[in-house]
Amino acid sequence: MENQSAMLLRRLNPYCAQALEAAASLCQTRTHAEITVEHWLLKILERGESDITVLARRYEWDMGALWQSLLDHIDGYLYERIP
Repeated sequence: MENQSAMLLRRLNPYCAQALEAAASLCQTRTHAEITVEHWLLKILERGESDITVLARRYEWDMGALWQSLLDHIDGYLYERIP
């Protein structure tokens, strides 16, 4: 039987799947123990022209503040110890 996570990942559209792959790379680069929504959101925002960025423009969100808040949040994560 197929892993439930794999089934869910296949249902992502290409844009979200690529952003999730980039989030995994960011997570690995920062030696974090797991990929979080914050990693994913950073990569979605970085790519631009997503539903989130359209909403942000429409409602005049402070994207710089959002970006910095997400970075500050992931900077607080514990680093995974790599042997």
